[in-house]
Amino acid sequence: MVAYNKLIEKGLVIMNNKKKSLIVLVLIIFFISIAFLSVNGHLDAFNTFVYRQVAKLIHPWLTAVLRIITEVGDIYGIISIIILLFIYPKSRRFGLPIGLAVLFSHLLNQTLKAIFAIPRPNILRLVEIGGFGFPSGHAMNNTTLYFLFLFLFMKKDIAKKHVSFLFVFLSLWVFIIGFSRIYLGVHTASDILAGWALGLCLALVAEMLYHFIETKQQTKEN
Repeated sequence: MVAYNKLIEKGLVIMNNKKKSLIVLVLIIFFISIAFLSVNGHLDAFNTFVYRQVAKLIHPWLTAVLRIITEVGDIYGIISIIILLFIYPKSRRFGLPIGLAVLFSHLLNQTLKAIFAIPRPNILRLVEIGGFGFPSGHAMNNTTLYFLFLFLFMKKDIAKKHVSFLFVFLSLWVFIIGFSRIYLGVHTASDILAGWALGLCLALVAEMLYHFIETKQQTKEN
């Protein structure tokens, strides 16, 4: 477990800006590729295959659970999480940057949905929702929120002690939120993948910007 903790810290905490910038570039290229393939219908077979596998799991109790999870991942649930960040003393300093990053994520998501105008899948919908589907707002906004939270807290001594738990738990939570959107029939797998990619991209950019500003302020103070 100690070795595992050090491995994650080396990969995410000590990662320099050059490596982060490279990851951001790869994520942008990945998103553009998915967008191009989605617009031209080249991912229809893939999306259908994924949904058919997920649909095999449909059951009343699981539907009830995933409806709750998808509500928590909605924009109002996200706002509630950000408010809690402001309330909790140890996370208060990160409330504003995380809130601004999620706001930008939400606005960018709505803009991209209007640009691509890709409709939601015409399948069994277990919740009612309108609007376009690409990229997934749930996937994008929650990835931005929780991974930026992860990146910022992994700089703190208290977070380093629990780095593996935070990484696994938050990654699993973001995955489940994305999975719920496919299960409930309101997004395709490509919508979710695109949202995850952009959300992680924004989290990395926001983390680099936050520490750039923080370093500048510390330099002025010294």
